Amino acid sequence: MDSKRHAEEENIHNFYKSIEYKLQNRKKYNAVIVSDDIALHFALKYQHELFHQLPIIFTGINDDHLATQQIQNELITGVTEVISIKENIDLMLDIFPNTRQIHCIIDNRISGKSDFKLLKSYQSHYPKVIFNALDLSHLSFEELANKLRLIPNNEPTLLISAYQDSLNQNLSFYESLHLIKTNLSSPLFHMYQHGLGKGILGGKMVSHLDMGKEAANITYKILKGKNIKDIPIQNHGHNKFYFDYNQLNKYNISQNNLPRHSIIINSPSLFYKVSKNSLILIGIFLTLQGVVIIFLYKSNKTKKRVKQALRSNVQELKNLNEELSNSLKILEIQKQEIKNSEERYRLVLKASNEGIWEWDLLSNEVFFSERWKSMLGYNKDELINCYQTWENLLHPEDKKKTVQQVQGFIEGDNLKYEVEFRLRHKKGTYVNIESRGLLMRNEKGKVFKLIGVHKDITAQYKYEENLRTQANKNLALYEKYKTISDELLTKNNDLLAIEEELRASNEELYTTNEIISISEEKYRMLFDNMSEAFALIKMVFDKNNTPVDYIIKEANIKFFETFTYLDDTIINNSVKQIDQLDPERAKLFGDVAKTGIPNQFCAYYYQIDKYLNVNVYSHKKGYFAVVFTDITNLRLSTVELKNSLKQLKQKEQLFQSVFNQSPVIMLIINNDLTITNINHSGIQLAQKDLAKALDQQPGNFLSCIKASLHPKGCGHSEECHQCDLRNSVKKTFKQKRNVNKLETKITVYNQSNHPRTLNVLISTLSLPIENEDRTLIYIEDITELKCREIQLQQINTELNKVNQRFKGLENIVSYKSKSIADLLDFTLKNIIDFTESDLGAVYHYNQNSKVLILNNASHDFELTLNIEENKMNCLYDAIQTKEPVILNDQSIKYSFIDQNQKEKKLNSLTIPILENKEVVAIFWVASENNTYHNFYAQQVRLLLETTWIIVEKEKLRTKNFMN
Repeated sequence: MDSKRHAEEENIHNFYKSIEYKLQNRKKYNAVIVSDDIALHFALKYQHELFHQLPIIFTGINDDHLATQQIQNELITGVTEVISIKENIDLMLDIFPNTRQIHCIIDNRISGKSDFKLLKSYQSHYPKVIFNALDLSHLSFEELANKLRLIPNNEPTLLISAYQDSLNQNLSFYESLHLIKTNLSSPLFHMYQHGLGKGILGGKMVSHLDMGKEAANITYKILKGKNIKDIPIQNHGHNKFYFDYNQLNKYNISQNNLPRHSIIINSPSLFYKVSKNSLILIGIFLTLQGVVIIFLYKSNKTKKRVKQALRSNVQELKNLNEELSNSLKILEIQKQEIKNSEERYRLVLKASNEGIWEWDLLSNEVFFSERWKSMLGYNKDELINCYQTWENLLHPEDKKKTVQQVQGFIEGDNLKYEVEFRLRHKKGTYVNIESRGLLMRNEKGKVFKLIGVHKDITAQYKYEENLRTQANKNLALYEKYKTISDELLTKNNDLLAIEEELRASNEELYTTNEIISISEEKYRMLFDNMSEAFALIKMVFDKNNTPVDYIIKEANIKFFETFTYLDDTIINNSVKQIDQLDPERAKLFGDVAKTGIPNQFCAYYYQIDKYLNVNVYSHKKGYFAVVFTDITNLRLSTVELKNSLKQLKQKEQLFQSVFNQSPVIMLIINNDLTITNINHSGIQLAQKDLAKALDQQPGNFLSCIKASLHPKGCGHSEECHQCDLRNSVKKTFKQKRNVNKLETKITVYNQSNHPRTLNVLISTLSLPIENEDRTLIYIEDITELKCREIQLQQINTELNKVNQRFKGLENIVSYKSKSIADLLDFTLKNIIDFTESDLGAVYHYNQNSKVLILNNASHDFELTLNIEENKMNCLYDAIQTKEPVILNDQSIKYSFIDQNQKEKKLNSLTIPILENKEVVAIFWVASENNTYHNFYAQQVRLLLETTWIIVEKEKLRTKNFMN
């Protein structure tokens, strides 16, 4: 499986596919041996799919709990791995009694995390010792090397696991061991025998070879006919103390300090152990040498001269031999340095995420690293290492420019270059590459070699392109809203122009009768500042794209006041059923809804006998918004002038009636802030205090309105509503005809003097009457509107939650699974998310044995693999009733949860899956905080029944394929 270096889900899936293919295309295996925890997890997950009825023998398992659970599995046995954690801690403290810190190197592998967790459990036994974790799940290999250099040489280090770093870079065991020993000066201990002799001092070690022999012996017994049920799970605890003589000597550690019966490798042979025959031969040789020396001593003077000459030559040879020996030592040191340099270069090549290239211009030889080829989708043997390969892979648009840049780089004076271009991927797409390089020149300055790297920057290009696209979208959206804002401003200016025209036409009325003029001005200003009728309408077209009907989506109160023959039941219904459609007007509305181009026109509505100014614009295709302004009085102004006295009297009466009967509170005040007029709604709101003040004399504005506002003590604070209102009135006087609005709260009192707080909108408008500045104040109760806004926000929040859940359900139905187990894993995860649960599991139910078998589970809890009927709890209730079981009672204990986690307080939902009216599986989810409802149960059950149909079809397809 190579899970030490590649624990990715994709690698596990590819391994699954490989095993599946082999099992379908070869004879059936007689037994399966798995080594390490990940391999056992894989065998358990696919036991029924891949290894049905096959004996499984495991070895080297760290997870003792997982191994113990297999006692209930009749087809699994094996050998567990027992590591000597405490013995190795004691060993390090015995050899280094003054140490106060033990460093531990670990990574994110399951076995490594398990070993370190066990080591930390002994912390209480050593209160004066700190266990410092150098965790590669948070460190890169480079950062680990930096930390190792800082460890003092008298503080021992324990290697647990170092296969992968935080950047997902993978190294083999011996590659990581070389990295550690290169940077670590302190003694290194290990709990496994592999690596001994390569820089590890020693430890009480596990021998995988011995465990493999025990697993092989069990397999042999099974193949010879012994029943696997009769072979219990074995604990391999025969670990031994191993040490490296060279490392003991390096750290001056005496063998007397080592435990008894320790095994020491690389120990040199002693002189007294040389064989007797060798000693005899050496004695004979020494005797003969003595005879020769005596013979030479007795020779004549001539021979003595020759001997002296010979000695001189021998001395010279000795000198030459010594020089040669020194040269060989220097050469050996240089070879070792070259070897170390090559090893470091090889590690950098392997760990780097960049592709390396070299080009020797003298021999025209080119080298592309394995990463250089893999970033284009090729294996190391699929591309030829030559210049033409690189040139052929260049994008046609980049080739000429890039080749010229490389040639210019070679012929120029720069020592390095950096250029971006595109290379063709194996799949036909193009990869954006950033290429950087350096020149190597000879003593004459001529370039003889180029060295550089390739970096894949495709993701960077895509990210920048997405940013540009989003910026363009935002700019277009801004321009659209700016255009609408300009159009609304233009329409507002048009309305102001109409207002000025209306005021101009009535100047003659002001000179006719001052008293009537005052009443007319009051009525005119009140009418002009009422909110216009507004509606949002969906246009209905026939198959010829001709407007045939309206559907009113939203409308304000003034709309229904204007179109009196309509009421709020028309919302989201056809207008054609109530009102006859005007084809010409419908075409105008339809053009705006289709094109989005605003329009403005005047129209006579015979149903209400009024002339209306109509402003139409569209915010969305197929929809239009319309603002109706009543201009009937403007059109009839000439007639009104002829009958001025009669109509003005009627309007005076109408004004008084509207003013007094209006549900909106209205007040008119002078510029000295005294009230000159107030309608009945205002008197009723303020109760008797305000009426009494108004009857006796025009009261001061602040004292009269004080009863209607929140008291703030008026020292005055920043939030004083009286001050806000007073400032708004003063601002109105200063700005003349502008409207000022203030949204605030007021307190009103009933006859029992009990207060009630209202949300109100207070509007102030300047009224020039009788050459004096007056201010009209009208107060609208918006309390109910505020409540509805809050309710609408709450409803939208709930709808968003429901939409989010149904999107999760849609993901499950549309998921393209890699296998049945993958589909069940994905379904379980989404059911947990949909029900807002914390954990969950899927159990298959065996009708014959009345046992539930765990198929899939979330990783947060340990659950029993096989559950007998008397331990099923809520699962049994769901099997019996064949209906969902909801338990919102956290006092209930679940017997199938791991003993260490039974104290968790959980609510649960259990869903049975039926096939031919019989229970075949159980989905169980639970939560510490969430409560479950029948709505969840019914929705989940419908989804799971659909998922189970997909599972059964997949099983049938697999079975037919194998047949």
